[in-house]
Amino acid sequence: MKRYFRSLFALLAVVLLLSTVIVSCDDGDSGVQEANLTLTYIGDANTNFGRAADRFKSLVEIQSKGKVKVTLSPNYAVTNGDNLAALKLMTTGGVDATLHGGVIYTSLDPRFEVLNLPYIITSHERAYAVMDSAVGEELLKGLTKLNVEGLAFGENGFRQVTNNVRPITQVADLKGLKMRVPETPLLVDTMRALGADPTIMTFTQVYEALKAGRLDGQENPLSVIQDFKVYEVQKYLTLWNYSWDSVVFGFSKQRLEALPRGTQKIIRSAAKESMSHMRTLVENDDKVLADRLRSEGMQIVELTPQQREAFVQATKPLYEARRASIGAELIERVQKIASGK
Repeated sequence: MKRYFRSLFALLAVVLLLSTVIVSCDDGDSGVQEANLTLTYIGDANTNFGRAADRFKSLVEIQSKGKVKVTLSPNYAVTNGDNLAALKLMTTGGVDATLHGGVIYTSLDPRFEVLNLPYIITSHERAYAVMDSAVGEELLKGLTKLNVEGLAFGENGFRQVTNNVRPITQVADLKGLKMRVPETPLLVDTMRALGADPTIMTFTQVYEALKAGRLDGQENPLSVIQDFKVYEVQKYLTLWNYSWDSVVFGFSKQRLEALPRGTQKIIRSAAKESMSHMRTLVENDDKVLADRLRSEGMQIVELTPQQREAFVQATKPLYEARRASIGAELIERVQKIASGK
């Protein structure tokens, strides 16, 4: 009997030793260690970008029990407000994470243009169906070749058009208007197809350019028009939903891979939750901001289905022009999901 207990105690000692080794290895490899991260985004803390960033910061710091600190850098302060430069900085590991509109990613990966093709997505519900499908997953995974981990899709919303010259109710109304567009060839070509004169400009410069009359107009989601007080320097707003803009929560691949697995898990979870929160914010904005902008003095045009169809037809050639760079199969897959078929 004594021999039996000696053997049992010896076995328990071995099990305890092995479990201690396993736990020790786990703490060093997959546990949560102290880290300082920086997340940069457009706008200030009161924008949807800022609110989503703050949600991410709170989640990470709470779930890591304060071991992981997140510093928020509004208005792409790390690059003095330069949108594209901030994205490129993240791809080289110069900043840990960014929130960028998917439209900016088109400059690095042309396949992202599929999300911004004119009128390919017509509702929030269908947009989310695309983002949460295998198509969305493939687009995010494709960013790894750019040294970016695409952690989740949020939403910037449907892009509307404003100007100071005249109400836009038909394609001819855009003819000759000097319109600001972001750093993406697709929206440049879209404006040209509609007869406008597109000008690429970093958004932080747009307000002053509109105020000084160097631009006639611009296009952006309602939340951006509201948050950046575009209504102060623009008279006319047309609700035409011509392009839907995703938001990508991007993280430096090399930085993420250098963190313990436990920290990575917290970051991935927080990124998805913060982007889900952003979608809710944008959907709610679209229900109320048109009336708010009207109260600020903007003259708002809501296109009839017939008026909208004229813009749809005028921009259809862009689909054929983008078949080679985006991929015909990808365009067809998005069209199918976005149509609900």
